[in-house]
Amino acid sequence: MRSSYKMFSVYIKPGEEASLENAVFVRQGWSWMAGIFKALWFCYHRVWLWTAVFVGMLGILFALDHLGILARAYMDVLSIGIFVFAAANAQDWLAESYEAKGYTLVDVVSGADEMDAQRRFLECYRPNKDVSGFVI
Repeated sequence: MRSSYKMFSVYIKPGEEASLENAVFVRQGWSWMAGIFKALWFCYHRVWLWTAVFVGMLGILFALDHLGILARAYMDVLSIGIFVFAAANAQDWLAESYEAKGYTLVDVVSGADEMDAQRRFLECYRPNKDVSGFVI
């Protein structure tokens, strides 16, 4: 049986530390859903800048295909490139959007899934712990 742990960045809005149920967990790494659904994924997560970027990219691809400017093989390569670009960077952009909204990174935890990571975070979290000695 294979055990796979995922890493999660934990964000809390300053002043809300007493209510840890408002903590936001952002999974690190590859996002299949963002790669497949692109603009819809970013829209759902309210990452507006990247929603607009991907709507624009997909619009340009549609126009190039409709006008027959690029060969089908080039269109396929561009589509795969956009998929990889979105899937590889989506979680980082989501984390940046939380930081822009005033959230602070308070911890990085691992778990088999998000619920396990939440449990591990709540067991170990101390609001004023010093993390200056940790190397990321």
